[in-house]
Amino acid sequence: MLYDFMASVAKEPVFVTFLILFTGLTLAKFKIKGVSAGSAAIFMTGFIFGIYGLRSSEHITALGLMIFMYAIGIHSGPSFFNSLGKKGLPYLIIAISVSFSTIFFTVIAAKLFGFSTQTALGLFTGSLNSSSSVAILYDSGWGHAMLSCYGIVYPLGLLSVVFFVQLLPAALKKNLIREARRSGYKKKEEHHYIIRRKFKVKNEEVIGLKVHELSLDEKLGVHVARLYRGDLTMTIVDNIRLIKNDVLLLVGEEKPIEKAGTLIGREVIDDLSVDPLVESRQIIINNPALHNSQLESVDFLNKYHAIVNKIWRNGIELAPKGNFTFEKGDTLTVLGNPKNLDKLEGFLGTKKAMTGEFDLSSISFGMALAFVLSKLKLSVPHLGTFTLGVSGSALLIGMVFGYLTYLGILKRNMSTPAESILKELGLGLFLAGIGTRSGAGICDLNLAEISALLFSSLMIMYASMIFVFSVCSFVLKMNFVKSLACVCGGFNSTTAITTLTSIIGSEEPVSFFASAYPLSLFGIIFSSQVLAVIMHP
Repeated sequence: MLYDFMASVAKEPVFVTFLILFTGLTLAKFKIKGVSAGSAAIFMTGFIFGIYGLRSSEHITALGLMIFMYAIGIHSGPSFFNSLGKKGLPYLIIAISVSFSTIFFTVIAAKLFGFSTQTALGLFTGSLNSSSSVAILYDSGWGHAMLSCYGIVYPLGLLSVVFFVQLLPAALKKNLIREARRSGYKKKEEHHYIIRRKFKVKNEEVIGLKVHELSLDEKLGVHVARLYRGDLTMTIVDNIRLIKNDVLLLVGEEKPIEKAGTLIGREVIDDLSVDPLVESRQIIINNPALHNSQLESVDFLNKYHAIVNKIWRNGIELAPKGNFTFEKGDTLTVLGNPKNLDKLEGFLGTKKAMTGEFDLSSISFGMALAFVLSKLKLSVPHLGTFTLGVSGSALLIGMVFGYLTYLGILKRNMSTPAESILKELGLGLFLAGIGTRSGAGICDLNLAEISALLFSSLMIMYASMIFVFSVCSFVLKMNFVKSLACVCGGFNSTTAITTLTSIIGSEEPVSFFASAYPLSLFGIIFSSQVLAVIMHP
């Protein structure tokens, strides 16, 4: 009785889809040397389920595909369009290098082992871990054989870039830490984030001095945001003379604040989170005049009495240093007085939605528009009829919405967590679906074919990475660490850049990864379409 009940439940595609999601996400929590499988765990779980004949929901897979591609567009659209200028030329060259080399070596492997078009496409997308490429190909009608090959080489592709950033320095007898220091990449500080703490004036040496005479901004980079004197709260404090038992609210990094606190007196412990006079706000840069300008050129501290805590680009956190170069679409987390932040927001661009805010209206409009666009067909003489399909249309609409933010009366604005949730939800639903289809077709392959696929994947990845690294080093004249970071970005491996930064103890190469990532992401998607045309009989 129980067996029959469980067997009937297991035949329900919707149940199977969410069981795969749960199992895959649970496995993704386990880390080996700080590295987890991430979303790949969902795909591999679906792959195993598919081998045993379980099937996921096709409708949920299609919905996940559309959501995922739209979220990819929103996430990467701003950086993609920003990279089309002169400043993005090196990263365009990297994207072209990745596309050319991976197509070239995939064609070589296909000719060498006699792979079919579907096998070659699965080999290409799986080696590059390009879920977006396989999504568009799947949407275009390439079926189970491609997905099975994709599933077989996916784990190897995932690890290839991670191993490359460790094996290449060893092969060339390069010490990564020494190379990083030689290139000026400083060791990551233990405490990077901006915090707030209160200190009561007790030291006789500072009593009677004006606040600006403490020189906390100049010497320590610590800003005095408030002065509390009894029931009185003062926000413009530079010319206020300190008296005993005044309380100063300091904003800055932890170690400098500790030094400033020692100078002032003793710390006051109370609940700063309910302080109505200090606010943390996320602001999106939409002012075109700020594109390619440096953080230090905007006098946040003196003009707006605000401090930049974090900077986000493509969902990647970057260090808010003085020489940091802004791009349109960057999101800043800023601390300061609400009125001052209002002025700053008017200068920078748009207030980012608060955590938890989800812009369903723009998503619905974007999805509907993508569906309409997918029905349009373009006839090209001698080549046939081309269409973007649902996935390609969702990607394009997402890119435009992500870059413009405003589209007539429509305002696209979601919090960073909401954007990440949208992307992870779509990717998870899609991977669960294609995972079962990949596993279902593996029985059609024998051991010799599987071995040929794995060997070909290694050849494609390592030959291509060596080529791209050489372009970065000898053509673009990048230093060793920057070249490795651009290889990570060119092959869209967040795991590899995490490995690289942990080895050298610096987060600075992440900015190069973030710059190379968007153009290469779309370059790989385009390359998969080119490969399909080249390989199609």
